[in-house]
Amino acid sequence: MKYLQKKNFVFSAALVAALGFAGCNLFNPTEDVNIASDDAAALTYEGYLHYQKSEYTVAREYFEKAIKADSAYSEAWYGRAKTVLSMQPGLNIFELLSYAKSDGSMNAMSKFATMSDEQAWLLSRGIDSVLYYIDPFIKMEQQGKLDGKVKFANFSSSYTIMKMAKSGLLLRGSSLDIKNLLVFEGGNISVNFNGILEMGENMTDVLDATEGMIEGLRENPDQAFNVLSSVYPDVMENFTPTAVANALEATYNGIKYTNDNLKDAGVDRATVFSTNIGFDDDADGCIDEEVLDGFDNDGDGEVDEDLRDDGTLVKFNETALIEYYKDEDSTGMSYFIYYTGHPLDIIASVQPTMETAYVDVDGDGELYAMDEKEYTFFYPEHRDRRYTGDHRFQFAIDLRWEPAPEGEKIFYYKEKLRKDPLNPDYNLAWRKKHIGGCWNNYQSEMDNSYQVWMETHRQKLEGGEL
Repeated sequence: MKYLQKKNFVFSAALVAALGFAGCNLFNPTEDVNIASDDAAALTYEGYLHYQKSEYTVAREYFEKAIKADSAYSEAWYGRAKTVLSMQPGLNIFELLSYAKSDGSMNAMSKFATMSDEQAWLLSRGIDSVLYYIDPFIKMEQQGKLDGKVKFANFSSSYTIMKMAKSGLLLRGSSLDIKNLLVFEGGNISVNFNGILEMGENMTDVLDATEGMIEGLRENPDQAFNVLSSVYPDVMENFTPTAVANALEATYNGIKYTNDNLKDAGVDRATVFSTNIGFDDDADGCIDEEVLDGFDNDGDGEVDEDLRDDGTLVKFNETALIEYYKDEDSTGMSYFIYYTGHPLDIIASVQPTMETAYVDVDGDGELYAMDEKEYTFFYPEHRDRRYTGDHRFQFAIDLRWEPAPEGEKIFYYKEKLRKDPLNPDYNLAWRKKHIGGCWNNYQSEMDNSYQVWMETHRQKLEGGEL
């Protein structure tokens, strides 16, 4: 996948002003000197006065009293978040903005990779402290529990910058840099899922931060367009604000869906969610049977747990991640109408590549390239898959996995085998009985396919890769 280079990262004065935390016009002063414990407006005003005098501890106490008095009082929630931000010694929102500018030697936000550990720790702690109070605000607003006087959209770009910074800090020391976390190809914005998967057990944290970044960008299309135009000026001239809003909406839905599934699977299964050609990550006898589409392709109750290399997918571009129809508005400007539904469910077929041609996905003795059912959906049209809810490949239609013991997760037996794949107690008969699925396609413990499976896992174990 080709990543476009970013250059000329210059933020306009108007954008910086838009991203600054707001002034006193957000508050409604009551000028009441006798503050009752249930007067949220007066308590908030008093908190604001102390905030203006940099008396942050006292200000925070007043804002918290106001929230206790009226949990829907958005100005108090916002005031508390501003106060906590100001209390962080290592955090300055305008300093974070400066990391998105190019100094001639570094691309966007790559400064995170070279800053000292102490500075990175201060930034990370400060961001976490602020988000601890902002995230509940956003959740309350989404649930309709706030009064609407202050909205997430009012500070969504600042929130995005903090989430961008958090992503950059999480990626320190990894091969994936913040500059290629978002991918721009054709008329689409997508997320570099393959790079995130390489993060191992930290990938859910990166996905969390990236999900928040996308959420902030999509909340306010005009500000999102300004942010992205400033960071990616050579790319964004292909977009309009409407196209950006639609692309961010689809990208957000896709990353949230994938992230939720990863969280549900549990942290100890993080190693399963990796791209590994020719290897059975989840020990179910199938090899690379899932594609990164947010669905259960083999019908075993897990989602995206044994991924194929993205070379076996249509690339993450206009036909794979987001399907769109180009049109023009009344001014003649191009914009895009996105096909909705699950944004990742656009894969029409999965074609074998040279690298995967000699992989027997289902263990039935027929190689991947020669076994069409291993890379063809039962319902070829994505609209039909969405309508029926059936996203399995043809090879998975007749597979049967035994139910787990009562009270256990559906992959209980598979988890036991995954953690101890060479245990002689887990012989082929045990695997067929307790896991089933592709194991039922293996003829005997002495046949070539089973021996290849065992030897591959032995090498992985000896190499410390399991």
